[in-house]
Amino acid sequence: MAKYVLRYCFELGGTCLWSVNDNAKNKFDYPIDNDELPVSKNIVDELYALEEEYHGYIDWNYPPNPSPWTTKQKLDLKKRANMVYLKLL
Repeated sequence: MAKYVLRYCFELGGTCLWSVNDNAKNKFDYPIDNDELPVSKNIVDELYALEEEYHGYIDWNYPPNPSPWTTKQKLDLKKRANMVYLKLL
């Protein structure tokens, strides 16, 4: 059985899942389209929602500025991202 190694890492303007090994790259490409994952639609929807929310992390009017997010917003996204990560295991 093929082993797929993925990286779970958010990128501004991008996705949060990335292929690490050749098996994963051959099956899912790089980066990974959430819709291609063998997981429930609910998890896919959560991934898209987290990615969309993460795009607000920077000040798009002037990206070098500090993030407009509060500490609470940062911690909340991190908590929810960790919960989705556990669902992917």
